Amino acid sequence: MLDLDIGRVLGEVREAFKVVLSANLMLVLAAFAIYYFSVIVYAVRWKVVLRSMGYDAPLHILAAGFLGAVFVNNITPTSRAGGELVRAAYISYKAEVPAVPAFNSIVYERIVESLPVIALAIIAVLYGLYVGTWNPWLTGSVAALILLVIVFFRFWDTIIEFAIKKLGLNFSLDSNTKISNLFANKKLFATALTLSSIVWILDVVRLYVVAAALGWEAPIMRFTIVAVIYLVLGIFGFTPGGLGIVEGGLSATLAAMGAPLKTAIGITVVERLISYVSSTAMGFVIITLTGGREAWKRLRSR
Repeated sequence: MLDLDIGRVLGEVREAFKVVLSANLMLVLAAFAIYYFSVIVYAVRWKVVLRSMGYDAPLHILAAGFLGAVFVNNITPTSRAGGELVRAAYISYKAEVPAVPAFNSIVYERIVESLPVIALAIIAVLYGLYVGTWNPWLTGSVAALILLVIVFFRFWDTIIEFAIKKLGLNFSLDSNTKISNLFANKKLFATALTLSSIVWILDVVRLYVVAAALGWEAPIMRFTIVAVIYLVLGIFGFTPGGLGIVEGGLSATLAAMGAPLKTAIGITVVERLISYVSSTAMGFVIITLTGGREAWKRLRSR
């Protein structure tokens, strides 16, 4: 029985690669373009946040910092934390933004970004209830995410001030660098929330386009569920970049959404080529050629 199951899986994998090789190339290229456009949106959002804090960093430096962070996240089991530290160190080195404001700008971004994620997750849960496929794991993840956002929003300034004191850093939070004051800026919040929502809409659209490229068309609401579970897999995956865990979970999710198994595997392969392989390669080039390693050395020396 076990041999039969393994043989079936291997057969599905072989068929999946046939599906990938027959993919619509123009749609695959469109999915690549959507991913890198979302990187630009990330950089614009970061620039807006930093400018509100009194720092003006070039857009190309911010985009490079983001891809450098992706590289670190994808090769180390840090679940984004390591990449965010590198991102802060990179603009501190390249754009002369002090480390604490740089890191606070990233924390602010992530808190704001979590709001459209929560909205997408709630939509996914409600859609699952509507079609009769309620997922308690997804519901629990939404609740945990909401709690985490509340804690960070309420206590982050206290946490960072405590860390500054304990580390003996020659820096104090002023009105422009406190998370609470950033949230008091309604125009900044509206802009950051809009850009964050665009990023997550682009993620859903990218998954939809990849699926269409491989010949599977489904209601776009299903890709909302896929995008949320994809995010959760990436956050809680304990391997570098969630490698192995994300691929298995994403393939299983797509199959549960109605995609034939060979197509689900094929979609996962193409999506990971875009968001894992290509982004890791781009981040490596940036880290190697634009001072990323020097930024990391400076961060470690502190």
